[in-house]
Amino acid sequence: MEDNKQLEAWLTAGVAATILTDKSGRNVQPDYLRTLAREGKIRTVKMGTRTTLYFREDVENYTVEPRGAKAVKAIRARTEKKSLRTNSDDVSDDRANSN
Repeated sequence: MEDNKQLEAWLTAGVAATILTDKSGRNVQPDYLRTLAREGKIRTVKMGTRTTLYFREDVENYTVEPRGAKAVKAIRARTEKKSLRTNSDDVSDDRANSN
């Protein structure tokens, strides 16, 4: 009985993908789960040579971001850094020109 409770804490890739699909309203493929596991965002356990199980709590707590959200955040961060560098360059140019 205790083994069953322990197994209930783990999901197959297909079931985990279905949970993420239902939560996010987007179609999540099992391959995405493998990516999340590789990035350390979802814990896994290997069962034999072919089966990987995904920790239910990690899957249920994970939020799928809209496609491209990370790229947009990265672009904004780079733009802000460039803007800050440009402004600091302008200030140092002004100081150099005023002397």
